[in-house]
Amino acid sequence: MNVSELKNAIDKYGETLNALHNNETLQDGLSKAKCEAINNELDNLEMQIRKRPVYSNVYDFEEKNKKFQNQYKNAFIKYLRKGIDADLLNLLNNNSNGIFDSNGFSITQSMNEIISANMIENSPIRKLSRVVNVSRDSLDVAVYTNDISAVWGDERTVAPETDAFTRRTIKVCELTAQPKITQKMIDDDAVDHESWIAELLSDILLEKEDEAFLYGDGENKPKGMLSYQDGNDENSVERINGGNSVSFENLLQLQASLDGKYERSGETAFITSKKTLAKIRSIKDESGHYIWTPGALIGKEDCIFGTPIFATSAMKEGEDAVIYGNLRKGYQIVDRNDIKIQRDPYSSKPFVVFFATKRVGGDVIDPRAIKVLKIS
Repeated sequence: MNVSELKNAIDKYGETLNALHNNETLQDGLSKAKCEAINNELDNLEMQIRKRPVYSNVYDFEEKNKKFQNQYKNAFIKYLRKGIDADLLNLLNNNSNGIFDSNGFSITQSMNEIISANMIENSPIRKLSRVVNVSRDSLDVAVYTNDISAVWGDERTVAPETDAFTRRTIKVCELTAQPKITQKMIDDDAVDHESWIAELLSDILLEKEDEAFLYGDGENKPKGMLSYQDGNDENSVERINGGNSVSFENLLQLQASLDGKYERSGETAFITSKKTLAKIRSIKDESGHYIWTPGALIGKEDCIFGTPIFATSAMKEGEDAVIYGNLRKGYQIVDRNDIKIQRDPYSSKPFVVFFATKRVGGDVIDPRAIKVLKIS
């Protein structure tokens, strides 16, 4: 039975049901039985008619999207290698997917996947933070200064409202890069140009992103967590005074400063610079045991006090020595996964320059979830 037949059957049963309702013999047992049977059949038919078009549309969408992605990939590679954009522009005219703007053409889906996977793998900040993809130029979030209350009760009980929050707008900013490739390499059919450019872009963009997530001032770049002043309100991140150097005692103090509700397995972690991590590896506890456990021994990340510790080259060696907290609760990254590329074969011969633009933002959304060890 197709969709049209299902609709006709429902209309027919509906007419019969109305006639029975208007019949004075409705109290008769036979009429009641007919009404019940028709109601059951109507429910069954309505369930079928809801399901059939949905599954069909999903299948059609997946098939059309797969076909479009294959067409786009072939056209994009032709543009990368030879600068021919006729096929891309033709796809643009037939699809309203926002694949082209003043920054160039969107990279392929497979390139996006390579860049995303490399950034998550190699950026502890991205790996630990909350990341959301948006289609607009900003994201509004609520920054709470107190906990949201909850109460026990029945269906008449109303949970207390809270006004202890402020709205914070995280703007998406443009990050640009200009990777170069020789024309000879582009002409080589054995080279996977998609993967090569995607991996190169991820390395270039990753370094700048992490630096901004830590120290950015929020002006045309993300607002970094270490750019906030010391304090305990919604516009500050608390520092724990650690004296002159990182030690067993002040690392314990740093860990103890975080509220227990943020201590969650797989979310809470330490982040530090590579030089500071080298110092931490040599620190021993009161029993003479090293506090650092190499990840190779336990089949996961390096740990101190049973908690993962990550090092990033974007973190400078200075007063803010170690970050500890739950970045999934404390820091929000906003992505627009539409990296654009323009090809320029003229300005830097014998190289072909690819002007790449990525849109990303970031900001602290719960400062209570982030603590920083400060040393003098």
